[in-house]
Amino acid sequence: TDSESEEGQDEDAGSGDGGSDSDDDCGGGNETLVARRRFAGVLRMWEFNQNDSKRDSGSKLVRLGMAKTLKVGQNYAGIVLSSEAQTVISREDLETVRVHGVGGVNCSWNQLDKVPSRKLGRARLHRILPYMVAANPVNYGRPFKMNTAEAMAASLYIV
Repeated sequence: TDSESEEGQDEDAGSGDGGSDSDDDCGGGNETLVARRRFAGVLRMWEFNQNDSKRDSGSKLVRLGMAKTLKVGQNYAGIVLSSEAQTVISREDLETVRVHGVGGVNCSWNQLDKVPSRKLGRARLHRILPYMVAANPVNYGRPFKMNTAEAMAASLYIV
């Protein structure tokens, strides 16, 4: 999920990473490939194509091989990051994350009402992040307005 910049540009919970869009900006070598595959086994994402895929942090995670996409309604047993969840993600979710991973919603904060959150994973595994402030260029300093990459990184740090 993401929001709108002052110029009216829409950005996702996956945009505004502020970095270059080159796929090789993370370096090369076998260690990088192994790290990307390890993350791709943990990070999943529902893509709603509501943002510019060139600037979108969630799309970049997929492009770099660090996350895989899921389809709406697809069976998913991992933790689902949702702004509508009632339970805060915690260390108690560690085993679920290790076995099944973390799923994020890659959409615009401005179009969040169009996301069918009930069809994303198991409702009992939906989690919200604790109070955090966004560091992305679009929502910098705004509580809870992280982009997809920020939210996924935060969830992995917490568990």
